[in-house]
Amino acid sequence: MSGSNAEILQEFEGNLVYDYINYAMTALVAYEYLLSIDQEVALIWRRKWTGATWLFATNRYLLIANVVVAVLPGVSQTSCVGGSGVFEVIQLAQYIIFALFSALRIYALWDRNGVLFFLILAMSLTPVAINIYLFSHATEVFEDDPVFGPGCDFFYTGVSQIDYLHCKQ
Repeated sequence: MSGSNAEILQEFEGNLVYDYINYAMTALVAYEYLLSIDQEVALIWRRKWTGATWLFATNRYLLIANVVVAVLPGVSQTSCVGGSGVFEVIQLAQYIIFALFSALRIYALWDRNGVLFFLILAMSLTPVAINIYLFSHATEVFEDDPVFGPGCDFFYTGVSQIDYLHCKQ
C-alpha cells in the first residue's frame, strides 16, 4: 500500500472512531435524560427558580445542544462558518458553567472563602480565554473531501504549528 493510501486509511479509521464516540455519547446522554426526566420535572421545573436551578438547567441543556451539534450530518459550504460558531459558543458556555460550578463548590466547602472562589474561578476560566483567542485567530475552511465527505476545518493564524496540532478540532 502506498504512503498516501495508508494515510487515507489511518485518517478514515480515526474519523470512524470519532463518529462511534459521538454516537455512543449521544446514546448515553439520551438514556440518562430519559431515566431522570421525571425527577427533573419534580425537583427543578415545579419549584421557584434560583441561581442553582438556572445553573443546573443551563448545564443540562447545553450538554444536549452540544450532543445534537456533534452528531449533525455533514455541513454545507454556507453553514460552515455559522455552524462552527454555534459549536464554539456552546463549548465556551459549558466551560463557563463548569468554572462557575467548581468555584461555587470550593466556596461552599471552604467556609465561604472568597479568595479561593475567585482563584478557582480564574483558573477554571483559563480554557475559555485560550479558546476565545484561538477561535478569534481561526479561519474556517469548507472542504468537500471525496473520501470523508464535506466538513469544516480550522486553520489558526498567529499560532505556531505545534500549538495548531494540539488544538485542532
